[in-house]
Amino acid sequence: MGYQIPSAPAQEHATSTSLESGHMSEAPPPSYSQVAGNDEDRFYSSEPPPTYTELFGELGQVESPKGFFYFVVKVFRILLSTVLATVVLSILNLIPISMIIVASNHVDDCPVEKYIPWWMIIFGTIVLTRSVLQLVVRKVYGKNPDLRAGPDSRLWSLVFAGKLLNLALLVFYVMGVLWVLPALTRISFTAKEGTDLYCDRVTFIFATVVLAFITSMLLLLCCFMVCCCGCLCFMNSRNRTRQ
Repeated sequence: MGYQIPSAPAQEHATSTSLESGHMSEAPPPSYSQVAGNDEDRFYSSEPPPTYTELFGELGQVESPKGFFYFVVKVFRILLSTVLATVVLSILNLIPISMIIVASNHVDDCPVEKYIPWWMIIFGTIVLTRSVLQLVVRKVYGKNPDLRAGPDSRLWSLVFAGKLLNLALLVFYVMGVLWVLPALTRISFTAKEGTDLYCDRVTFIFATVVLAFITSMLLLLCCFMVCCCGCLCFMNSRNRTRQ
């Protein structure tokens, strides 16, 4: 006769305490099928899951195309409002001042294209005027959000003037390209002064460098915009697949 492991006596019913009656009562425990059924009902619930925005909040807004656009604009505003940006813009203002000074001293020293010195003077003046206008708007209205939000006619006049100056800069940039590029093939710095092929070396090189710098900045801006458009399209397609 082998050794038998003792086991606890079988209990058919579990005891539970009823708070309302105040005495011990015996109630059968729930069956395994009932417990499993409740778990399956909770797991396979027909209610829709939480949305992507509810789960990720502002991160979902940043990853959306509209939120990404506002995020890029906000980053640019923060960068432009820093002290470093102010110093860089102040240094860049030396370029139009130099354009005006150099071209004023050699107005009649560029027979190969007589409009190049005048273009430098006018273009530099427009750039300086636009910089001063932006400085006034930033100093007067930048620290006063109430003035920006209110119907101030002076603010709208300054903004409208800034738009006109931007349009004038674009027009004169195109005119500068049309005047400087054709002269590159026929200019001669060694020709005698007064001939049709002569132009002052400093004046012409300065105008060429300014146009090359502006063109490179515009190309970089176009590349940046193309990259932003690609990111927006990618995010939009990804959001559609998630939906």
